[in-house]
Parts: sequence; C-alpha cells; structure tokens
Amino acid sequence: MGAQGASCPVFGERSALDRRTGRGGAEPGAAEEGTMSEDGTPDGLATEPRAAFLLLGRFALDESRHAWGERDGLGGRPRKDGIAARLTGFLDARRAEPGANLLSGSLDHAASELGLDADGFVHELANAVLGEDRPEPPRMLVHVEAVVRAHLVRTMFGGRPPERPFDLFATEGATAALCYLFDSLQVAGVLRRGDRVATTVPVSAPYLEFLRLDRYAFDVVGISAVRRDGLPSRRLDEAGLARLDDPDVKALHLAGPASAPPDPETLDRIVRTVRAANPGLIIVSDDASGTVAGGLPSLMSALPRNTVGVHSFSKRFGCSGWRLGVLCVNRDNIIDERIAALPDGRRRALDRRYASISPEPERLRFIDRLVADSRDVALARDAGLSTPQQAQMALFALQSLLDTGAINKRQYKDVPEKPLHAVTDEGDEEASA
Repeated sequence: MGAQGASCPVFGERSALDRRTGRGGAEPGAAEEGTMSEDGTPDGLATEPRAAFLLLGRFALDESRHAWGERDGLGGRPRKDGIAARLTGFLDARRAEPGANLLSGSLDHAASELGLDADGFVHELANAVLGEDRPEPPRMLVHVEAVVRAHLVRTMFGGRPPERPFDLFATEGATAALCYLFDSLQVAGVLRRGDRVATTVPVSAPYLEFLRLDRYAFDVVGISAVRRDGLPSRRLDEAGLARLDDPDVKALHLAGPASAPPDPETLDRIVRTVRAANPGLIIVSDDASGTVAGGLPSLMSALPRNTVGVHSFSKRFGCSGWRLGVLCVNRDNIIDERIAALPDGRRRALDRRYASISPEPERLRFIDRLVADSRDVALARDAGLSTPQQAQMALFALQSLLDTGAINKRQYKDVPEKPLHAVTDEGDEEASA
C-alpha cells in the first residue's frame, strides 16, 4: 500500500499537472486557455515577524511553566494579570535578539493606537502561540481580529475605515476562503447552481476549474484583463465590463494580475454599474497584492455593501506555507438582505439548519453562517483557524502597522507584469475583442 501511495499521481507526481496547467516552466501555450500560470508570490520572506513568533513562543513557554511549577514536564495556561509587564521585562533582557523590537513595538501599538487592553492582548497571543485550545470565538480571536482589521484599513482603505465596520473570518489561506464563501452562498440560496458568474481572465487555472465544478456549474463569463501587447493589466476590457450591466450576472470574481485590485478607471466603472444597473451584484474581490502594490484601493472600500474581500498574507510576507487568509464582510451587506428576503419555506429550512448553534437562527449574520458552514454546522465548535496560525498572522499585520518592514514592502511593491501563455477561451472572445 505504501508503494501505491507513493506513486499516486494526485499527491506524488505534481509535475505533470503543473505542466498541463502552465506551472513549473511549461512551454508557452501549454496552459488551459483563459488561465494565468504565475501567481506573483515573491521568493523572499519576511523574517522579523517570524523571529517575533519564535521569541513569543519562548516567553509563552516560560509563562506556562511558571503557572504549574513545571510538574513532570507539564505546564499550565499563562496567567493574565500582569502578563504585559512580564513580557516587557522579558524583552528588556533580550533587546538584541531578532523579533524583540517588533514584539515591544506591537505591545505599545496595540495599547496606544488600537485601544486594546495590554494584558488581554498579550494573554491572547501567549495562549495562541502555545496552541493549547481551539480558537474562541471560532471566527477569529478578538485581539487578532482588531489588529488585522487595522492592517486592512491602512492598506486597502487608504487609512479611512468604512462607515460601517467589517468583520473578519480567519481561514486557511485565500483558497479556503473562496471554498467557504461559495459554499455558503449556495447553501443560503443567494447563488444557485448554474447561475451566471463573471471572472477576470486570465486567471490561475485552479480558480477557473473551481468555478466550473459540478457542485456549482456556474455559467462563467470572462472579462479580459489583457493589454494589447499580451501582458496582464489591471484595467478591465470595457466590452467585458458591459456584461455586468445584466442583472442575470449574479456575481463577479475579481482576481486581477497577481491578485491586485483594479485600476481607478475600472473601479469607477464597476461602481457605476452596481449603482445604476445591477445593484444585486455580489463581488468577490481577491486583494492579496493590494497590500504590496501601493496606492491600490479595494472594492471593499468603494462598494462595501456588495463586496466580500478575500485576503491572503502570502504575497506580502512570503508565507504560503502558513496558510493565512481572511474573509472580510461588511456588517451592512446585500447578502444578509437577500437571505432575509428569501421565501418563507427556504428561510425555515435555513433556520432548521442552524438551530443547533443558535436559539435564534433567523438572526444569524452571513459571516456567522460562513463559520458554521465551514464545518458543516454540526461540527461548528471546531471551526476556525488554529491559534498559532492566528498569532503569526497578527505579527505579520503588526509589522505592516509599525512599518518596520519598509525593505520588505519595497521589495514586493511592484505587481509583476509577466507574459501570458494563453488567451481567453471561446466563451470569452467578446471580452477580449
């Protein structure tokens, strides 16, 4: 059985699949039409937040040992009272160690700029890095959410938060976020099998394959993001954008070159379309590169009610292996409105689905349904991103907020313009005309 498992083509031999989808040095033209072979993930990685994570782990272990007096190699949960002062003392004795300055600055920033309780903030991170328990609340740790929200406001909203706040759901990278999102939209009846969904092309092959899965069977419409010289562009084709005027287009998956937000002209065109012609359009905005490309506003800022943000930390911090992503949903959104307007029978069915996790399931917000659906509702108590992952996510976000990674930001600032290996497929020829 071991030998058979070793030769399994799905897990053991990725090179053939990579060649077919245009990854791993495929010849021009080898990728599926309408796909893009490169994801723009940088080769470098941010070292300071990783050093801070390891140093925080040492502090948390000391706290755990002291809590139980290190009985037979076992520790307890760190004590909350005075833990911020103990961390400060720990760092004062280790000023020259990598990560110490970031941890010290993070504590100051969390308390003075974000208004977080210092002991609560440090206690949450210390417990998180130890990974002793499941995340609580499952959607996202409270202080981690506040930190990541501030990071996104600064990088994706130009430092100006929306009138209504947005909530976050920490996920195992952006791909998990997309899976959870489209599953929940379908469960709620907001999107249905066979609905027309627009996507920017070229797009990485797995994303196109995802939208065409039999469980969704979406009628996929392409909107070209290609310049005349064949390079990817953040400006979408006008003929393709005109398709969004049709209310039969239920959703737009916006994943531009290297997941950068659209240029201002395209953004303005989409805003006008939603306000004048298609107010029910759900926009899924993949903004992974928005935090590194500089000066690129997200549709989360321009159309907060219609847009669900999908954000990954991989491109900014070189952390694909950590699997760190978030879903961003504004508290005032059209999805909750659509669910509330469903026929009585459909709403009663949804109430039965979520009755085990809430005494008032009809009042559940969409983002809370997302969390429950991610574990098929019945196992919702075990939903959420692991606490060590959330601790590392917070430290990445804090490096951004403190701007201690200026070199890192400059290194990854320019969204790469790479030659495309394919054009749009037959169904998308109008979009590229």
